Order: sequence, then structure tokens, then C-alpha cells
Amino acid sequence: MLRADVVQAHILPRAVSDVLGEAAAAGCNRGYSFTYGWALHRQTLLLWKVEDGLQATVRRLHLPEPPSGRCLVEVMPHNNSTAVTVLLCTGSGQLCVWLDANFPAPPYSQHVCVSANRGTRESSVVCALAASPAGSGSTLGFLAVVATADAALHLYHGSQNGIFPRQFHTPTAAAGPKPGVFGALGSVVKALYSEAFDPLHNVQRSGASAMAALQLQLLPLGGGRWKLLVLTPEALDC
Repeated sequence: MLRADVVQAHILPRAVSDVLGEAAAAGCNRGYSFTYGWALHRQTLLLWKVEDGLQATVRRLHLPEPPSGRCLVEVMPHNNSTAVTVLLCTGSGQLCVWLDANFPAPPYSQHVCVSANRGTRESSVVCALAASPAGSGSTLGFLAVVATADAALHLYHGSQNGIFPRQFHTPTAAAGPKPGVFGALGSVVKALYSEAFDPLHNVQRSGASAMAALQLQLLPLGGGRWKLLVLTPEALDC
């Protein structure tokens, strides 16, 4: 029976297996997205198509600064095109975007911020990342959502015209204004009624969770519409 490291050496391109062997002791970030494998070593992201095996072309994408913390990567091949869009977000909140990884150009780079009153360790600023192609015709484009430790969600829309970020969900915005006395009383009555008579009371929620996301999934619905699934320790919101 072949050892696991021997099998790995046979199914990975030589350039990748050499890097993984060198970086094994350092805990090299690696994973897969769609049909692509990736490995991050120092300031270089190695990217290859898994189904091509040993004959795979290995792309080398260079980061503007050394990454820190756990890194999240999304790879998006585009329909009817050879273009591949790559997003990488470090644990400390550095977002890098290569709109087409076939061209060795410097990435778009921006730091994802958390609220000033949230005390977080540098390695845990970013919790989850999800992305989906959003091009039309021959125009490349994508949507991406980054979840941060302060329970905020940051939306990014990118195309050949530029990459435009905006924070579209915060815990305070989700909480909304505090109800008055009569509003609070009505909420208590509704909660008691739901607990007694609604079989879905413990499944359905009236509002989004205020906890940081564990995982995100961005699903295209067609017609320029998407559904975002947000998994937190207490709920699955969409």
C-alpha cells in the first residue's frame, strides 16, 4: 500500500509538491475551490487545476505583503471564458483580488476593517468568505462577501471597471431601534404564543443573528439575483 505522502507526490504537480514539502513544518495554508487546488507559501499563492494532475499548469500569484493568520481563498472560473478570478483574504483582514489570474498583474488589495469597539486578535479578524461569478457576456465580474469577527458582512462587487466595496450588514443595523413599552409587551406576547402554538418556533427566526458567521454560501438565482446563506453558532440565516 502506498503511503499518503507518496500518493500526494504522484497527484500533485512537482512545483506544488516541492513547496508543500518545504512548508510542511511551517503549516502552509492549502485547500481547494471549485476544480482548483491552491497552496500559499510565504508571499506566493500557487494555483492549479486538479483534474490536470501532474501536467497541470501552476500559476504563481504574488501577494503585496506577507500573509498572517488563516487564509481563505475563492477561485471562480468563468463560463465561456478561460479567465479565472481569484480572491484571497488573510486572517488579519487583507483582501487580494486577481480579476484574471492568467495575467501576472499585481492584485487589487484592501484591508477589511472591523468596528473600533470590537477587541479582536489580529489572526481572527476575518471569519468567512464566499464569492460567485457575476459577469455578463464577455465582461468579467464577481460578487463576494466577507464576514468579520464583529459580526459584520462586507459586500464587494468587482468587474473590469473596478472593485467597489461597501459594508451592507452590521449587528447594530440588524438589531434596529429598541421598541417602546407597548412594543416590548407585544413582543413578549408574540413570543409566548409562538412557543406554545408554532411548531417552527425554534427553527424560524424573525431577525438575523448578531453573532459572527462561521461559514458563508453565495448562491446565484438568475436574473441578477443572489441568495446569501450565513451560518452562525446559533442559526442559519439567508
